[in-house]
Amino acid sequence: MESFYCLIITLDEDGILVVRNSEPEEPFLLSKKDRSEGDFTGMMSAVHYQPFADDKMSQNIISVSGGGDCLAAGIMAGMLREKSPDTAIKMGLLAAHLSLQSHESIPVSISKQDFSEDYVQRWASFEPSRMM
Repeated sequence: MESFYCLIITLDEDGILVVRNSEPEEPFLLSKKDRSEGDFTGMMSAVHYQPFADDKMSQNIISVSGGGDCLAAGIMAGMLREKSPDTAIKMGLLAAHLSLQSHESIPVSISKQDFSEDYVQRWASFEPSRMM
């Protein structure tokens, strides 16, 4: 992974795997200074996010169109807002969940309030598995 700082891999019904050249708690976005001063040689972490319980994810699935796009957008929004990696991934999962419950690829019902840190943590209260 010398050429990559971070890979986010969707595993279909098995969840999401995040593999990085850093500690799992490090922010996703590092400044050029942090990247140049950091010694990431040989460092690697992996965090597995389990899929939600069937009852939470299967409620009202209307369309899968746009789910992956919303997942990526939610994760990127979390990164740009400098949220923790766990919160950013959970924001993506929430965005994908909302997309699955809509006829639209990107639900018009999505709002900033859906992605407040408190709401995201209450909605996705699970803890990921850390593998180092």
